[in-house]
Amino acid sequence: MLKYKDFVPRQISRPGFFADGEHESFDEAVEAANRWLASNNVTLVNLETVVLPNIWREWEEGSKDAS
Repeated sequence: MLKYKDFVPRQISRPGFFADGEHESFDEAVEAANRWLASNNVTLVNLETVVLPNIWREWEEGSKDAS
């Protein structure tokens, strides 16, 4: 049976009129995925990381910045 599970950085604070929303780091999302794998009886066949370059801003800290 084919299945998938998404792990995205969780939102820590909502965006406001003068502020961007904050999200947990990419590393924290990876840790959540590792915990899920360790606690479920699954066989990992494929793993993909999706990068959304159209939402990246020059002052962010590269691909690990989840803002």
